[in-house]
Amino acid sequence: MNSSTSPGPSTIDGSSAESTREVLGAEEHCVFECSGHVFAIALSAVCEVVSGKLATSIPQAPPVLIGVVELHGDALPIVQLATLLGTPARPYTPASQIVVLCSEDTRIGAVVDRVHPLRVIDYTSLTPTEHHLYRGWWREATTRIAVLNPAALVVQALETVAYHLQHACGGITLRTRRTNRPS
Repeated sequence: MNSSTSPGPSTIDGSSAESTREVLGAEEHCVFECSGHVFAIALSAVCEVVSGKLATSIPQAPPVLIGVVELHGDALPIVQLATLLGTPARPYTPASQIVVLCSEDTRIGAVVDRVHPLRVIDYTSLTPTEHHLYRGWWREATTRIAVLNPAALVVQALETVAYHLQHACGGITLRTRRTNRPS
């Protein structure tokens, strides 16, 4: 790659002027706004961005769980990212944008206010933070962007929902166990 040029922003469809795979220590990130703050999450953890989905609410669900939407024939749980991050949340509408996150075999939708063009973020340029859901802070011109840890975010969402549903359901344990049944 020509060192005199740097890759510019690209769109969520993955188009860009140059391949970012050649940039060592850097990765493309999906950048978005949520409750007046700007966040980024590694594009490798984003399956897609969707909107126009009606959510089906779940009885006794905690505030972080908006409900589920149908996506490609499957039920996708939708979480209020703002609530998960401890910031004020806007009401969910079908016009809300959903960043679909993938971590191992788990997919969840995170509601955001607005998605921006992709950015290449060099991890070596992050300012460290103690927050377990953040990888660090990245500065672009006058904007400070919180770079999120996608695996920690998915785990936090699942644990928060499971905890609240366990208490709402009288303390039952919500996990599956394999049992050895005689054949």
